[in-house]
Amino acid sequence: MLPTTVESLFAVAKEPLELPEKELLTLLWDQVERDINSAGFTISKPHSISVNDQAQHLLRFLEELPSHALPGLLYRIDVPESALFSSMEGFQPLVWSILQREAIKVTLRLRFS
Repeated sequence: MLPTTVESLFAVAKEPLELPEKELLTLLWDQVERDINSAGFTISKPHSISVNDQAQHLLRFLEELPSHALPGLLYRIDVPESALFSSMEGFQPLVWSILQREAIKVTLRLRFS
């Protein structure tokens, strides 16, 4: 099952992260933006930092992305192959897989740097 809440996105952390939800979501979007920029694309900030607004904003971005650019972006973000099969059902499952992967990166950075 795909994560759709802040708690489930950051569930990889065995212990709760000692940051307010808003700060976690800001770090999450910063990571999304960093990976998209490093793949040669730009994405604006969502209207609000809520996880649902981030998901909707990322969904619109992916829908507008040229199809030939998607594999390179997914490689850069390091989306697991299992998530690619769910992307055959549309972009919505892929969006949550991307956010989950980016949340793992944020968690690792907070724990080990």
